[in-house]
Amino acid sequence: MQIDSSGRARTSPPTPSSARRSTPWTPTDLTRSRFLHARAGFDFAVVEECAAYEECSAYTEVYGDHVLAIDYTDNLPRPWDEVCADPETPASVVLRDRDLVTPDDPEYVFETCG
Repeated sequence: MQIDSSGRARTSPPTPSSARRSTPWTPTDLTRSRFLHARAGFDFAVVEECAAYEECSAYTEVYGDHVLAIDYTDNLPRPWDEVCADPETPASVVLRDRDLVTPDDPEYVFETCG
């Protein structure tokens, strides 16, 4: 979701993972998150790869413990135990395989911090 110049939220097509930003969130992004929380009434956030893109604090500063984060094995910035130990990592974080395969597949990964 993006905020246009009039302050209205608008949706945009999903960004392919290869085109996602590789820089941390800026204060403007945090302002957008706070805006969506206040104006749109969002009570929680579901986010992908916030550890990989150093975005977790932009969500936890607004939503506190009401953040569900999903990170993927193919894009971890550091070992999983370090991600879990990071104070900026949301309490509810899941590590998954990118293809979200079923438990009977050898590539299956599902881990939580804990």
